[in-house]
Amino acid sequence: MFNMGLKLLLMTFDAVRCTIIVPLVVMLALVSLVFAEVALLLCRLLGLLKPNPEIGKEKRIVIVTDTHPENVCGVLRKYEELIKHLRDLNYEVLGLDPGLFSHCMTLPRQPDVKVPVPWPWMVFNTIYQIELANPSILNVMAEGTLGFVAQAHCRLTGRPYSTMFCTRTDLYMAKFAGPLMGYLCKQYLALYHNQSTIVITPSGNMKKVLEDEKYVNKAKNNCKAILNGCNTEEFTVEGDISPHLKDLKKPIWLYVGRVAVEKNIKKLLDLHDQLEGTIVIVGKGPYYDEAVQDYNKPNIKFLGWRKGKELHDIYRSATVFVFPSLTDTFGQVMVEAMASGLTVAAYNVTGPLDVVKTDTAAPTGCLDDDLKKACDGALEVTRRPGYRKNCSDHAKTFNWEKMTKEFLKVILSLTSVTLM
Repeated sequence: MFNMGLKLLLMTFDAVRCTIIVPLVVMLALVSLVFAEVALLLCRLLGLLKPNPEIGKEKRIVIVTDTHPENVCGVLRKYEELIKHLRDLNYEVLGLDPGLFSHCMTLPRQPDVKVPVPWPWMVFNTIYQIELANPSILNVMAEGTLGFVAQAHCRLTGRPYSTMFCTRTDLYMAKFAGPLMGYLCKQYLALYHNQSTIVITPSGNMKKVLEDEKYVNKAKNNCKAILNGCNTEEFTVEGDISPHLKDLKKPIWLYVGRVAVEKNIKKLLDLHDQLEGTIVIVGKGPYYDEAVQDYNKPNIKFLGWRKGKELHDIYRSATVFVFPSLTDTFGQVMVEAMASGLTVAAYNVTGPLDVVKTDTAAPTGCLDDDLKKACDGALEVTRRPGYRKNCSDHAKTFNWEKMTKEFLKVILSLTSVTLM
């Protein structure tokens, strides 16, 4: 009873904070945008703004995200990989992200999620960089302050742009601040993406969700699904065994990602007395300290964030990858796990449905409405000969180069120039 009361109190507090903070941030962004647009006009008149020439414009692209470089997540991975592969194709790419701005604010109950404060200078700097680059196309990968400013500027100037729907922010908001805030957030997301010429989502099932739940206008037929990629040269079956996992009791059930309530990680941790072996948690987040305290068990190991070779070794050293989220639009870590030879246990929901093979002679995991049954099923797959190769081969179908070319093909319809 006490815990329920505390949860309700925190939700009410977050709802009040959002009710006060969100309108203030929107008002600040709009006022700053007016000043910034006027300042930009003066720069044009005084000759202080000298955009890149129209010649070569077809090779210039601007990508905007509200994901801070310190916020390790799938959206950041996609942002970095997309820019890298576009540059490999000889495109001139300008990336705008919160790491470029000194003043950032954190979201309620999400201290690891930072977005820029929309001060006049931040807004001016953003739209100045866009106009200076003079790109053929602009893509916005998130719906925070930076994305809001970029989108609003494009609407005012008639510059073509596309958006990406990567995060179910409305579901997270509903969980923390109540159903009303979740509903208002959903209306904002629908308005935001309906203004875009093309909306890109990372999975076919997510495309259906957006159309069915009216986040996008189905009649416009402008929502396109493009699967994420994976770096299968780094995430491999062959390689060193992690010293962190070498001596742990097997099977090893691995989770990699933010340690946050909205990731449904409690469902996995609660299985500690039902699963043989060891549960290993890689990552941090707002729930991390509480989780370490509440689940101080001999068969649960918390490793915090790990990167590079250390992370690659951890992946391949586990037995089964567990993905407990019910709200992810894709689930990049599942592909990385399969590339490392792991089977995947997950819920039968959007994300895993697009990533994990279950109904073939060479399954790469198990999906179920019961996470324990999914874990049992994924462990059963590991008893099949050649299962690691099957998982790795399937992961190779998720290719960043392929994703980048599909991205270019989709945004081609936004401009009359040839991008390929």
